[in-house]
Order: sequence, then C-alpha cells, then structure tokens
Amino acid sequence: MATLSYAIPGGIASWQTVESNFTSAISSLNATLTLTASSSATARAWIGAVSLMPADNYLGMREDVVQDMVGLDFHGPLRYPGGCYASVAGPWTDGLMEPDQRPTRFTSPDHCPAVPGGVNAYTDGMMVDGVGIDEYIQLCRRIGAEPAITVKLNYGTPDEIETAAAWVEYCNGNTSTLWGAVRASRGYQEPFNVGIWYLGNEIANQRRFPNYPAENRYDLSPTSSEYAAMLAVLIPAMVAKDANLDLIAVGGGHQYPGWDQDYIASTKGALTAVSWHCGYGAQPPPSGWTAEAVTAAAKWPSVGLEVGLADIRSSLNTSGAQIGLSMDEWGLSPWTTNTYSTAHGVYAASFLSVVVGEIGQANSVLMANYFEPINEGAIQVGPFSSVLTPVGEVFGVYANHQGQPRLVLPSLPLSGDPSYDMEVVGSVGARGDVFVTLANRNATAAHSVTVTMAEFPASKLPTVVAVRSLTASSYGIDSQFASSASTVPLVSAGAGASMTVDVPAFSVVQCHVTV
Repeated sequence: MATLSYAIPGGIASWQTVESNFTSAISSLNATLTLTASSSATARAWIGAVSLMPADNYLGMREDVVQDMVGLDFHGPLRYPGGCYASVAGPWTDGLMEPDQRPTRFTSPDHCPAVPGGVNAYTDGMMVDGVGIDEYIQLCRRIGAEPAITVKLNYGTPDEIETAAAWVEYCNGNTSTLWGAVRASRGYQEPFNVGIWYLGNEIANQRRFPNYPAENRYDLSPTSSEYAAMLAVLIPAMVAKDANLDLIAVGGGHQYPGWDQDYIASTKGALTAVSWHCGYGAQPPPSGWTAEAVTAAAKWPSVGLEVGLADIRSSLNTSGAQIGLSMDEWGLSPWTTNTYSTAHGVYAASFLSVVVGEIGQANSVLMANYFEPINEGAIQVGPFSSVLTPVGEVFGVYANHQGQPRLVLPSLPLSGDPSYDMEVVGSVGARGDVFVTLANRNATAAHSVTVTMAEFPASKLPTVVAVRSLTASSYGIDSQFASSASTVPLVSAGAGASMTVDVPAFSVVQCHVTV
C-alpha cells in the first residue's frame, strides 16, 4: 500500500493539475485507488479527472503496448479516430486540450451495425478522446505507420465541412495559415503531411442520431445521391487546404445498387480509392471447431474474397473511373472474440497473400489495413500484459512484402486437394533480396515445396537461404504459433537454383534469399 498526501489551497476558482509519482511496496491484481479528505475543516473540491498510469508511458499510452505495435512491423495506414467511432466522436479540436480536460462523449445506441447495441456495446455509452491528433501523429512516427484520418460525416452540414477542412489545414497547412499557426504554436513547425483521408465511415448502412443524447431519435442512412451531394461540397473544401490528398470514399458494391455510381459522378476524378469492409470470413463455432472447418475458413479468401472483390470492382468499373480499393476491415470473424488462434493467423496469411497477389492486383487493391489491432486481433492487451497474437505474428512476416515489387508466382495445386492448400507470395526487397512466403492452410497436412529461382546467375546467389517459420502447435481453438529461424540449402539447377522447404500444417514459412 502507498499513501500520498496533497495540500489543496482554498479560494481558487480554476482547475489545477496535481501530479505525483509513487512506487507501491507490493504487487496486486486487485488494487484500489482511493481519494479521501484528511482535513476536518469543511471544504468542497471538484475532481475533474483522475488518471493512474505507468511512469514509462508514451504520451499517455502504455509503453509495452506501443512496443508490440512496433513489433507488428506494419508500415501501412493506421486509421484514426477509428471505424464506427469516427462517426460519433467529438470534434478533433477536443484533442488539442489537455488530456484531463477533453470532454466525455455520449455514444449513440445501435449506431454501428457490426455488433448488437452498436458502439455502446463496447463503450458503456460514453467515451473520452484519449488520443488527440498530436499524440496520434507521434504514435504513427514511432511505430512506422502512415497516418490515415477519417473525417466525421453524417449529414454534410456546414459544421462538418468546416471541421474537416480545418483538420486538413492543421495537419498540412504552413505556418501562415490559421490552423497551421496553431499547430506550430504547439511545437510542430513542420506540417504533418497527412496524405490519406477517409470521407466518412460505413455511412451507407449506419443510423444517424442528430441530437443525441438529448433525443434518442435517429435517421436512416443517407441515400446514394445524398452522399454524393455531401462529397460534392466536402471535397472542394478539403482540397482547398491541400490539393495533394488521397481521398477515399465509402464503397458499396452491388449490396447497395447505384451507390458507387452516384458519388463517383459527383467527385469528378478526385478520389484515389474507395473503402471496402467485406474481408471477413466466418470462424467455426466452438462446437464445430474441426480440422475440416478451420481449413475451409482459412481458404475462404481464395474463394469468397475473390468473388467479393470482383463484385465491388464491377460496380466501380461501370463508372468508367480508375479508382483503387482500400481493404480496411477484415479478419476471421467475429472480431469481438477474445481468443485468437492459429486459425486466425493462417486466415490473415491467406488474406494478405490474396490481396498482395494476382487477385489483389487484378482488382486494384492499393492497401489493406487491419480494423483495430489492439484487442481485436493483432495484439492482446490485459491489465498487466501485452502480447502479439498469431495474427500479429503474421503481420511481421508479411511486412517484408509491403510496398515492394511483386514476383509473379504460380498457384500451387497439391495432390489430393483440388482447391489447393498453399498460398504463396513473393517480392523483391529494397536491397534486391527476394522474399517468398508460403502459407499452408490445411489444418492437418504438411507439405514439402520446392521453389525454383530461374535465370538467376549462380554467382549472385548464396548457398543457404534463411527461413523464418511460424509453426502451429495444433489447429485447436487456443492454439498458438512457435516462431523459429533456420536455413535450407540453395542448390544450383541449370540457369538458376532451387530450395526445398517443409511447411508444417497450418503454418507460415518465409524464405529470405540474399542476392
């Protein structure tokens, strides 16, 4: 037990922040923080906020969690302030206040259709914008991710338009602009240069609460023509602050007939991509968690995802515009699960192989960022621990393919499985090294795969290849990967060389050839 005493002076009408450090003499999983008054004098004090955090926190965030975010090695877009929450969050300017002064926000019920109860299912009806724009940019720089901001867009009101444009100016404007000067006054002279901006989130299927919590009344989603009208006003306002933005609209596909055509026509070539949230495959229920079921789930991206991508691509192509796809929400659902197994990791490997490979290329997939890495797939965080899940470990493997030239590789139909077990992706790294990643999506069958590098001069190739393996302990609902490093020989074969790699069941293996 640790006890600290503070003398609070009387007669002060403004808020004061009191800070102190202490080290507890004992460790406890059931500790309580108690505030008591030790004076016998009659007094009244208002307590605005109380925060207890480790001394090594990073801008108010736990250092161990930030370290695991670094460990993901993910250098793509990190969306902020989120998915559904972006539609109910307060103005971004709240994040310029001191953390303990940022107001609590009521989150409307049944706003997000992803879970029963909507956002309230995981906010208890209230949230605080704990990470402001400045902390977010610093976090992106620390972990090597690219900032990607979702502007709040429900009705396209003048306030929403002005708030979005001001946000662009704060992030990217020079110091001669109003909001660029505000940023500079906070210690950031150079612009943040945020390039990726999402124009709302899932607005095609979300309820809108115009006056919550005063009223619990809601409006249905806007029509495609209403969304198009919003973008016709929003985009010029944002582009006026920075003409070099990658703007991403909310995509629909044939699930929402006419949706894509309307906003594409109104935006007149201003869009870089559309956001598509249909990368979820269904995990088997615990009672049906069999080898056959998890194998089928892991293979879904090669079938269901390919069909879905073709659908949204067809919808976009009817407009005649050259617009890419941003795969922003995906995984082995339900994403609210508390246990992430090798099945989730192999699904991630299968998904990433598809979007990086020929199917993704054919459908103009520009990027794929994971919905929310913390406690929804990639990093499992508890009160006293933080650890990469199998999904997070797979991220670290596929990071070597991010933004790199892709090698054209054949599919690998293997004996006894007409839909094939293996997904393979290859790329050339920044230094000319070759990375080949193989994902075995069969829960019980191991495979030995020979990879041939044709027409590589033998003098340019090593005699051994570094191999990184994520080997499944099993396909069980609580199964995990064992990570290991090894080498295999690279044997000269005619005008090139070949290597034979063993890929255990439900495992991921990456070969790194130093050229």
